[in-house]
Amino acid sequence: MIDLTQTDYAYVARWPRVKAAALDFVIIILFSLVVLCVIVYQNPPAFLLLLSGEFDPSNQHEAEMLILMISLGVWAVLGLGFSLGYDILSIYFNQATLGQIMIKAKVIDANTGGRPTLRQCLIRTFAKTLAQVDRSNRAFAGLNEKYQTYQDMMADVLVVSYKCAHK
Repeated sequence: MIDLTQTDYAYVARWPRVKAAALDFVIIILFSLVVLCVIVYQNPPAFLLLLSGEFDPSNQHEAEMLILMISLGVWAVLGLGFSLGYDILSIYFNQATLGQIMIKAKVIDANTGGRPTLRQCLIRTFAKTLAQVDRSNRAFAGLNEKYQTYQDMMADVLVVSYKCAHK
């Protein structure tokens, strides 16, 4: 395990990490809304029928409704795929998501202090996705001296920033 006292890094506390997560959430929502707008634009009558709640399977719009429901399912899968890909690729190539870049934080390997491996990025992202069910994940970050969340411990990574960044 790397000793941060011998480096220019400090652990990033819980609240800056919450800010970074909120910024990343906004980015993912904006992407998802753009995709949803494209879906609605491609099939507006069926979307309006679905919103009105007056769906009658014997109606001529049944095929349009089926297409819309499939499109919304595809939208949900694309949103999840974008979210997972965004986290994995951002951490792997930049050592930080855009939210983490905004708070001047980065993810490092807890053993070497270097760039996390692809395996660590995958474990961290999938553990983070599973931890969304348990909302105590962010609160858990404040309970240990390294401010690690579940996904950080599972992937054996640390979220750090330069010591002067949060003063």
